[in-house]
Amino acid sequence: MTMKISALYYYPIKSCKGIFVERAIVDQKGIQNDRVMMVVDAVGAFLTQREHHRMALIAPRIEGDTITCTAPEMPTLTFTRTSRGKHVPVTVWRDQCGAIDQGDHVAEWFSDFLMTSCRLVHVADDVVRQVNQIYAPRADDQVGFADGFPFLVASQESLDDLNMRLAAPLEMNRFRPNIVVSGGAPYAEDK
Repeated sequence: MTMKISALYYYPIKSCKGIFVERAIVDQKGIQNDRVMMVVDAVGAFLTQREHHRMALIAPRIEGDTITCTAPEMPTLTFTRTSRGKHVPVTVWRDQCGAIDQGDHVAEWFSDFLMTSCRLVHVADDVVRQVNQIYAPRADDQVGFADGFPFLVASQESLDDLNMRLAAPLEMNRFRPNIVVSGGAPYAEDK
């Protein structure tokens, strides 16, 4: 069996909707613009769909430095991402790193939709967040605001296998992969 890439996605804002692309530019931290922004609480801890389900309804788009976000029953939010805003410390799981706050207007939109006080931040240009060295092939492997690694790979066959055992099938986007492969055995992506 020959595995092939069947879909590519990136997620500009951690825990919000992803964007399907035909091709992607890969940089040192993974697919360009993947998880470069995230929503944080008052102490800089990231918010996730696990606790804030409405995040799955926020659809971001990036065109250069212009970010557009839509969500049900909300006005469209358009802003220019900045790397010159207020520098704030944030936490992604056990990692602490620097981020740039994207301003009060943006924070108000996210807070209104998520019904909780929060801010949107962008990864600071000078942040180097290393991949866990136990699993990194190279000492200089990095990640942005993704959970732990530059890419999440899933296979269609793995999802099909899982869905055969579930009462209600799940869609691939539930797992938020960057790269979807097909043509192999279930769980072949683990190797």
